[in-house]
Amino acid sequence: MVQSLQILTSTKDHRLDPYRTITHIGGLNPDGSPWSLSVAEAIHGIRSRQWEFYVLDPAGERTWVHVTVARDGHEYLKTLDDPGVPRRLLALPSEIDEG
Repeated sequence: MVQSLQILTSTKDHRLDPYRTITHIGGLNPDGSPWSLSVAEAIHGIRSRQWEFYVLDPAGERTWVHVTVARDGHEYLKTLDDPGVPRRLLALPSEIDEG
């Protein structure tokens, strides 16, 4: 069964182009413990149907994340409603806000 995980954080390397900037994603497990995956691990997990990922939109609705391919053939993650650059994932904080 595919496990649905909410992405709460994205680790970024701003020296890279917008399609490679996100290096890791993270969130919380149902028990409250944090999880973190490299983008390559997340892509593998999506392709193998181990995980599916989402972020919450401002209304609290799930916006699903999928694997897409840049013009140069590089695979990256983005939400279904982002036209190209993964703006929603780029906007996430790098750490979970505990306040």
